[in-house]
Amino acid sequence: MTVKIKTRQVQDNIQWAGCSDLLARILSARGVAEFDDSKLMLSDLHHFDTLKDIDKATQRLATALTNQESICIVGDYDVDGATSTALMMRALAAFGYKKIRYFVPNRFAFGYGLSPKIIDHLIDDKPDLIITVDNGIVSHDGVAHANSHGIDVIVTDHHLAGPTLPDAIAVVNPNQPGDLFPSKHLAGVGVAFYVIAALRAHLRKENAKLADAFSMSTLLDLVAIGTVADLVPLDKNNRTLVRHGLHRIRAMKGSEGVNALIKVAKKSITHLVASDIAFAIAPRLNAAGRLDDMSLGVNCLLEMDPMLAAKKSLQLDELNQDRRAIEKEMKQQAMAMVDEIDASNLYAVCLFHESWHEGLIGLVASKVKEIVNRPTLIFSKDAHGMMKASGRSIEALHLQKLLTVINKDSPGLMEKFGGHAMAAGLSLKEAHFEKFQSVFQHACKKALSSQDLTKIIVTDGELSPSEMQLATVDLIDANGPWGQGFPEPVFAGKFKVINQYLVGQAHLKLVLEPFDSAMTVEAICFFVNLKEWPNQSVDQVRLVYQLDDNTYMGKRKLQLIVRHIAAA
Repeated sequence: MTVKIKTRQVQDNIQWAGCSDLLARILSARGVAEFDDSKLMLSDLHHFDTLKDIDKATQRLATALTNQESICIVGDYDVDGATSTALMMRALAAFGYKKIRYFVPNRFAFGYGLSPKIIDHLIDDKPDLIITVDNGIVSHDGVAHANSHGIDVIVTDHHLAGPTLPDAIAVVNPNQPGDLFPSKHLAGVGVAFYVIAALRAHLRKENAKLADAFSMSTLLDLVAIGTVADLVPLDKNNRTLVRHGLHRIRAMKGSEGVNALIKVAKKSITHLVASDIAFAIAPRLNAAGRLDDMSLGVNCLLEMDPMLAAKKSLQLDELNQDRRAIEKEMKQQAMAMVDEIDASNLYAVCLFHESWHEGLIGLVASKVKEIVNRPTLIFSKDAHGMMKASGRSIEALHLQKLLTVINKDSPGLMEKFGGHAMAAGLSLKEAHFEKFQSVFQHACKKALSSQDLTKIIVTDGELSPSEMQLATVDLIDANGPWGQGFPEPVFAGKFKVINQYLVGQAHLKLVLEPFDSAMTVEAICFFVNLKEWPNQSVDQVRLVYQLDDNTYMGKRKLQLIVRHIAAA
């Protein structure tokens, strides 16, 4: 795979008061126009009143409270769905709703979205109102089935809409046609947060004391976790939500379930950052939805007793260990397949194995895509012979839009599909698999150029030796959160190699000396290619790296986390 390293473009002659040159360079390269933009005040959040159907949703919810109707929250089985469900449950209970429950469908029994099968499952204890969170925008049949049984539905979602909308009482989704909400990047939990904010404002007109007794800030820990985990772009609005959610957690004001998850992941509550959510908290919650039942995750997030929260987080941690073992084997099988094909001559990769676990194919797709830098679909097969795929794409290809084109050109080839630009899923009959592989390969070849298949690593340039210090780590941390669409700063540089050796099974430890400096710095590169490293003949390397605070026994030490390494 060809790799090209580029430096982010910044505005010329940046002179921001109260901002270091390095920080100005970093923020400017991410589209921040001035230093004030980085302050991220809650008062600057977009208002809910531009969300289409928000008034219809709040009116129906207010009626449900007046009549104490029964409500069922129908969530999704990922972290965004779990946090959305917990947020709705927590907030509605605080407003005085008495008959509320939730249902998160098991992905293997019910599949994704509000389906007629779910309505049939709920019919014995029929709710008066269903609220979908993080799903529902394409659930036409499920909403129609609910309507036929006299059940009203409010859809809250953030996924892209199809040609028509479901016939719900209200559809709240910033990505539906005609919606004027300025930020189109809200996660499902962000949409749920705004619905509750609108409901609070509506209820305040009738009972200010009740509404004012509930603070929207108590929901921000859930909003931060769901937003980071769902990999939605961190525009200014999302960064504001995540930053204040992190502040709340760091101040020990997060829920007991969230605190327990942080502890079981061996992360610091008082120093939690967005990457800790992405790589430590989210996988433990996701393990429930991938291997078992996401109700385990929702129950943990809703738990108020510290002892019970600790017990539930431990269950999730054990599931995550099982998940890692299964995932490791699947990735090894997938990479063996990749080694057998010449991916350099392909525009896309589709892989299938009889034994692959449906709940983990998305993780394998991410790994393969990272290695081959091609749009990747990983398939599994269920007990009924239906093939299901999870896909990951590259920057140059909007995967959901490509699947829409395929569906238009080859109607009936796929049973279902949906998703985002960088991640999508689909299902098809086994008899259609070979044809779909050919059609997908052809569609990707038509949409991509050979240049699109070159892996581009974008950095924030080089650091001077004086900038290579713990103070820079603190500066970066203080101006987060960083994540999708607002990437954490990475730097490029050339170093002399003083020492190199393996730690663990496949991690390269380095002692380096920056050029034009007598200082030394330690670095670590995880999961190196053991056929290439360590290499004692290499005495100079070119790195792409992040700065890290390596704390051990209470002592802080600068460390470079290597993202790309090559002999200089």
